Amino acid sequence: MVTYGGMAKQPVIASVSQLIFKDLKLRGFWLSQWKKDHSPAQFKELIVTLCGLISRGQLTAPACSEVPLQDYQRALEASVQPFVSSKQILTMC
Repeated sequence: MVTYGGMAKQPVIASVSQLIFKDLKLRGFWLSQWKKDHSPAQFKELIVTLCGLISRGQLTAPACSEVPLQDYQRALEASVQPFVSSKQILTMC
């Protein structure tokens, strides 16, 4: 499981049976701290690895909705709805 960001401040929910019987592991990751502890070459390696996972379809971005900047109020309203996982991306085009 990869969770990047915690702005919603919602708890992560994991199946106990997956933790026990499938050896699921959960671990926190803070990119800013990781970069402090690793070299630029290691950061490049990380990016290359992530790009490979994305190109193979093994890592995907969360759902998002592109909203024109002039409709920012609609995006703001959508962003505070409970149980909505689509990110609101404001566009200027």
